[in-house]
Amino acid sequence: MNGFDWSAHIQFGVSLFALMAPIVVAPIFISLTAGMTQQDRIVCATVGSGTAFVVLSLAYFFGETIISTMGTSLPSFQIAGGLIIALTGLSMMSDKKVPSEEDVEIDAGGSALRVGVSPMGIPLLGGAGAITKMMLEGHPEEGVGHEASVISILAVVVVISWAILVGAGFFVRFLGKSGILVFERIFGLLLIAIGVEILVHGVWGHADKFVLTH
Repeated sequence: MNGFDWSAHIQFGVSLFALMAPIVVAPIFISLTAGMTQQDRIVCATVGSGTAFVVLSLAYFFGETIISTMGTSLPSFQIAGGLIIALTGLSMMSDKKVPSEEDVEIDAGGSALRVGVSPMGIPLLGGAGAITKMMLEGHPEEGVGHEASVISILAVVVVISWAILVGAGFFVRFLGKSGILVFERIFGLLLIAIGVEILVHGVWGHADKFVLTH
């Protein structure tokens, strides 16, 4: 994503929204906050969204450092990240929904702060796919403009996710189980395409290195 390429910005925002999947997470949010007051639900949604924002921001700013520290190359991480994102999409396309209520500990009696941090912030909103996507966007050489754009898009997606969680009851009633399932399948298909594209970039990156060294 370079400079102010609006098409790339929109693509990044849509893919990040699909990875965070707040519409799919909404029914789980309702289960996790059962018995809470509306004020506590707002606190839980705020803490969860804030936690995801902090974790994903850290993944973005320190992603390249983490990759180099691990002793791996960007193309290798692109291949691994592409697989993670594509497999997440495949899981969302299958009969077993991701995330599902079975994937998290349903703790209706938990405090708003604790439930907001985990599992709402991590791993539901800020899961492995979203973290991987943010790490792959980290290119310090592209300058402050690029960093500001990425963080701004992240902030917009997080705010939208927060609004969906706060209005989770309305969205679940309005969409119904079938409607949420349709969104999940659409997000899943989108993630498969994104994952394959990232994987191909990684393969081509290794191919270029092979050509240069032989």
